[in-house]
Amino acid sequence: MSDEKSKKEIYGELLCLHYKNAIEIANSLVVGLDSQGYIILFNSFAEKTTGYKREEVFGKSWFDLFIPEDEINEIKQVFKEVKNTEQPSTTENKIISRDGNELLIVWSNSQIKDESGEITGILSYGIDVTQQRMLESQLSRSERMSALGQLVSGVAHELNNPLTAVIGYTQLLVGVDCDSETRRMLNIIYREAERCHKIVDGLLQFAREYDQVKEPTQINDVIEATLNLKRYQLHVDNIQLELHLSGDIPETMADPHQLQQVFVNLINNAHQAMTDHSGRGKLTIQTELIDDKIVVKFIDTGPGIVKDNLSRIFDPFFTTKESGKGTGLGLSICHSIIEEHNGNIYAESEIGKGSTFTLVLPVVTSDEIPDNVINDANIEQMQDSVFGGKILVVDDEQKILELFNDILTMMNYEVVTARNAIQAMDNLDNNEYDLMICDMKMPGFSGEKLYNIVKSTKPDLAERIIFVTGDIINPDTQKFLRETGNPYIAKPFSVDEIKDIVFKSFSTEKI
Repeated sequence: MSDEKSKKEIYGELLCLHYKNAIEIANSLVVGLDSQGYIILFNSFAEKTTGYKREEVFGKSWFDLFIPEDEINEIKQVFKEVKNTEQPSTTENKIISRDGNELLIVWSNSQIKDESGEITGILSYGIDVTQQRMLESQLSRSERMSALGQLVSGVAHELNNPLTAVIGYTQLLVGVDCDSETRRMLNIIYREAERCHKIVDGLLQFAREYDQVKEPTQINDVIEATLNLKRYQLHVDNIQLELHLSGDIPETMADPHQLQQVFVNLINNAHQAMTDHSGRGKLTIQTELIDDKIVVKFIDTGPGIVKDNLSRIFDPFFTTKESGKGTGLGLSICHSIIEEHNGNIYAESEIGKGSTFTLVLPVVTSDEIPDNVINDANIEQMQDSVFGGKILVVDDEQKILELFNDILTMMNYEVVTARNAIQAMDNLDNNEYDLMICDMKMPGFSGEKLYNIVKSTKPDLAERIIFVTGDIINPDTQKFLRETGNPYIAKPFSVDEIKDIVFKSFSTEKI
């Protein structure tokens, strides 16, 4: 009997050693807790993941050391439930690593029992799913953005058609004899329609290839214009505003609408950070000229940004905001816009002492200062130009057809219009055209299908098609335009844009 007992003891010791080695080399966190939640087992992978050595954590409370303060009571309740569960269970919760980062761990839990069957603790195997959940969240956010993009695309298409007619006809009316008060009101209509156009473009900007419209821009003026939108809300939310705008900032060639988008985003971020942190704060905005560079700083007294996040805040879809409060796109758009201006943007921050976002923009001058207010000169120049040629215009919107007809006729072209692809093909069968202008999106028969038919029957004309679209955000539209290489114009367009693209099309060697 003593020999038999000795064999059992030896077997038990070997089995215990086997499990001990398996736990130590496991590619998952293995943590053992006694019945009160104190740590009695902590493997190498747990050390590597959390940054703690086992001698530092042995005998300490798992809840006090690793669990976020606001979740301790919830996790203690889960701990009790696991102890009372005969079958292994799975739980998911956050733990805090030694460097202060929160990790999301999925645990497989089972009871630890002594020889008498009494529960003495819990053994848990954990898998770090922090990155996986982050990727899933980004994918979900990306899918939501894609769905939103499709919605915006449809809305933009419907808005851009009437906007095109408003902008185009307003420009044409300015060329007609009218008194100064009528001209003033027409310019107001034009500017407000352009404003609507910019709003639609702002919605589409991240998902489309955006053509910047750079003009001589005074950065201080853009900041002031931005604050006109935000000043009241900052005051209501107890955010003190302090401005130090240097008087020697020169004009630079920039897209003021894009820069305003950057400024709005930075102000909104600072506003939200300070409001959420303490319900009040101070935002300081300053500009200065340093070595022929315009330096703009946004300084807030918010909670600051964790050091590890500073290098990631400009990444697409990265956000430290709660779910539903941010898309993770704002700062990446800002970074893209500033880079397109050949500038730089970076952040400095210290926990508890706020954040500073710095923009550095080059001073770019231009010998020609464009006039953005519509006037008779553009119309007179167009009327004096003699072009000639026959153009087929295809669009399902009657007002767009009428606008094209009025503009192109004024430019001395012969114009034929068609409301759909069927009418267009009938015209193509019986006539020859020097140029064709075709809407991309038409009921029943798209511009792409019409292009393919023209390409097979009149390949020379297919190369002389100008596409018109209010749906440039659509990836299929972008892909088609890239593949054909044909020129295109986005709705809403101005009279000058039509004049320029038609003139260039007639001037190309291809035509």
